Amino acid sequence: MAVEGRRWVLRHVTRALPCKHFEIKLVTQPSDGTHGRCIKTMMMSPDELISEWKQFGRRSAQGLNVFMRPVGGPVHVLLDLDTAGTLDEVLSLMAYDGIVPSLVVETSPARAQVWCSLPGREQPVEVHRATSKLLAERYCGDPGSAKPSQPGRLPGTMNPKPSRAMTDGAPPLVMIRSSGESHGTKLPSCFRPSNRLLAEALLRAERHTQEGDEAAPVHVDALAEHADDIAEVAEMLADAVERHGGDRSRADFEMACVMLRSGDRPEHVAAMLMETSEKAQERATRQTDAGVRYVERTVRRAMQAVCGSGRVKAGKR
Repeated sequence: MAVEGRRWVLRHVTRALPCKHFEIKLVTQPSDGTHGRCIKTMMMSPDELISEWKQFGRRSAQGLNVFMRPVGGPVHVLLDLDTAGTLDEVLSLMAYDGIVPSLVVETSPARAQVWCSLPGREQPVEVHRATSKLLAERYCGDPGSAKPSQPGRLPGTMNPKPSRAMTDGAPPLVMIRSSGESHGTKLPSCFRPSNRLLAEALLRAERHTQEGDEAAPVHVDALAEHADDIAEVAEMLADAVERHGGDRSRADFEMACVMLRSGDRPEHVAAMLMETSEKAQERATRQTDAGVRYVERTVRRAMQAVCGSGRVKAGKR
C-alpha cells in the first residue's frame, strides 16, 4: 500500500466508526504463533489516529500487531469471522436480516472482521455484551472475541500471524472491504446503525438481567421468540393510529402507556416501538439516531403519565 493511501484508509475508518477516541494496542507476535504481549496502549482522537498513520506503518513493519477499538459515543460491535471463506455468506445473511455493517475489514485472504453499529450516543455495557454474543451466535463468529473489550485489526497495517502469511511468506495487508460501490470505486460502508439489532440486543440484555449473568446463552433470534407480541403490538398500534385520526405520535404514546401499565419494562417497550412504530422507523431513515431519540422521549413521557414519578415496576418480560 502506498504510504499516502494509509492516511486515506484511516480517514474512512473514522467516518465509518464515529467515536470520541480510538484505543490502540501494539502487541508483539511470537514466531511460534502463540499469543503476544501488549507493549503499548494509546488513546487517540479520530484526528490523532489519522495524523499518526506513519507511526502505524513503522510499527507494522517491525512485525507488531496493531489493534484498534472505538471508545465513547455510538457503540460499535465486532464480529470476528475466523472461519475462512464465510464473509460473503455472512454479509448476505445480514442483509436478509436488515443489518448493514458500518465497516468490513479483510484481515487476511478469506478472513474478515465486521463492525456493526448501534444507534444512539451511548448504550449500556450489558447491551454491548448482548449484541456481541448475538452476532457471534447467529453468524458463526469467534465466541472468544464476542465481548465489548474486543479490539480489531487496524486497516492499513500488516497481519504478522505466521498462519496468515501469503504464499511468498509475506504478511497480508489488512484492508477495508466494501460490498457497496460508489462512482464505480469500492469504498467502505458509511456509519450504518441498526435499529433492529439494538431492539434484539435490548431484549436479550433484559432477559439475561432477569435470569442472572450465569444463565446459559440462548441460541435463538431474540426477536423471533417475541414474534407474537410484535404482531399484536403492531395490530393494536394500527388501530390506535386510526382512532387518533392518523396521529402516529399519539398512537405510539398510547401504546407505550398500555404496555407499561401491563407491567412491561421500559426497555421492552422501547424495543417493541422500534420494531412496530412507523414514525420511529421513518425518522431512523432520515437521521442517524432520530428514531431512537423519538422512542426514548415517547417512553419517558409514558412513564411520567403512568406513574408520575417516572418509576415503573419491573415487568415479567
